[in-house]
Amino acid sequence: MSTEEGRLTNYEVLSYAFGEFTLGLMMWVPIAYLAYYFTDVAKIAAATVGTIMLITHIADAVSVPLAGSIIQKVHMKWGQFRSWLIFAPITTFIFFSLLFAPLDIFGYTAKCILICVFYITAHVSINFAYVAHLGLISVMGTNPKDRVRLSTIKSAGATSASIVFSVLVIPVLNKLNATLGPQTGFFLAAVALSATQIAGYWTSAKIAKKYDVNTPQKADTKETKLSWPEMMQALFGNKHLLLMMFSDCSKQISAFVILGMAAYYFQYIAGSMALMSMFMLLTTITAFGYSVSAPYLLKVMDKKQAYIFSSAVAGASFFGISVLGTNSTAFIVLSCIGMIGYALGIAIGPAMYMDAAEYSNYLTGKDCSAFVMSMFTLPIKIGTAMATTIIGYGLAYIGFTAGMEASPEFVGDLLKLISYAPAFVCFLSAILMCWYKLNDTTVADYMQKNADRRNGGAEVPAS
Repeated sequence: MSTEEGRLTNYEVLSYAFGEFTLGLMMWVPIAYLAYYFTDVAKIAAATVGTIMLITHIADAVSVPLAGSIIQKVHMKWGQFRSWLIFAPITTFIFFSLLFAPLDIFGYTAKCILICVFYITAHVSINFAYVAHLGLISVMGTNPKDRVRLSTIKSAGATSASIVFSVLVIPVLNKLNATLGPQTGFFLAAVALSATQIAGYWTSAKIAKKYDVNTPQKADTKETKLSWPEMMQALFGNKHLLLMMFSDCSKQISAFVILGMAAYYFQYIAGSMALMSMFMLLTTITAFGYSVSAPYLLKVMDKKQAYIFSSAVAGASFFGISVLGTNSTAFIVLSCIGMIGYALGIAIGPAMYMDAAEYSNYLTGKDCSAFVMSMFTLPIKIGTAMATTIIGYGLAYIGFTAGMEASPEFVGDLLKLISYAPAFVCFLSAILMCWYKLNDTTVADYMQKNADRRNGGAEVPAS
């Protein structure tokens, strides 16, 4: 239960993080290996992989605001957010597992079509659960401090999953691939890890039961019932939200290009896939360190300054890979430094989106929290789509074929592919955030005005 000051208990905060932890365990399989799995295991041409990634990720991204709007409007008896955490993980388990199932018996074209269907269905389901999990911050975090705690512990849960994935899952996966073959190994890993996310989300749903209470009247009030024009106003009328989304897209592209290309780097440049485990471990340990240090960093600079600082450092580090990347130690070290942009963005991002939600609530006079928080997921989807498309088409452009010998020219081109795009988008992220104006003082003012309006019926601002 909550403390006397109304703060969440450590148990509640950690239970909330467990949902993010188990989702992270599952999602690291496609983050680290999906492009490699498609080209080197499923034997799909690199250009076709780029097309598959583009199609599936567009559908995935489009489903995010759809999920947010449905969660905003539909109130089931198990709670506005908890309901989706109960049912969506089951669908995720089924279709995420099928994504890695052996499909060669269907032929090349049918295999590609089935992969698209399984990917889209699995990720639409993931989106509903993820947006609902984010939405719990709005009902569990009744004050700014608790919202920051939930935001940062969510990031810590994700990076903890990365560490466990590096230390335990990758070695087990390598063993399965060596003994049973990579097709069976990846499939078994997908089944086990997608089953784990059911337990994680159900744990989060359990501890949120007393906070996400079903109130049928709430869905029918003018305060929470949003029309499509009002949703568009909450999105496009909120410059702070748009800046966050564009900046987050950039950071997601940088992280997923580096992580998605790592398997190719260690296979074709370093010549040792065994180093993949070390790479994942060190990058995720440093990302975890960045995440847990976020509250301390925010004592010496505000959220905006921390966001810009981390983006600039990440851009410089990723650019350094183009110069020093042939040395595997330098590649790993620079990648670790570069993860500061991604990790700090994820750590403080949910709290900044909640700040933007308060601004949207102020502009519209409606509770837009579920819809606005769903926008936190959209940059992840768009960034992943753009990163994986860059990987697929980029590999095709530099003449990659599975199992090829790596010539010096190919190594140089591969390093440029790994380095240039992440560096550019990180610098872009830092520049964009210079126009972000929300801070703790202004957000507290909006929160108070929103509360006054709910209690006294103040007018919606004309702007």
